[in-house]
Amino acid sequence: MLAGRRPEFGPAADPSTPHLRMDINLNRGMPGMPQLPTQLPTLLLILGSGAIFFGLMLLWNEWLLRYLVAGVFLLIGALLLLTGLRAKKMLG
Repeated sequence: MLAGRRPEFGPAADPSTPHLRMDINLNRGMPGMPQLPTQLPTLLLILGSGAIFFGLMLLWNEWLLRYLVAGVFLLIGALLLLTGLRAKKMLG
């Protein structure tokens, strides 16, 4: 299609149907939709390779799973304990 030429057919050629014309700028996305961050592909690649590495580590060392589960319970317990202490301090 030439640069200055109007199309002879389609929604853009019919002036009575301007609502059928949808101009999408691919740099901005569709109107009303949030824009994707530019670092998203890199972040997904890093998280995916980290998950694969962690899975391979779990296959190689089964004790790692025990330490991980114990660490999660310790972290949740510490968070609950600190929240309870802060609530007790706030109530007097």
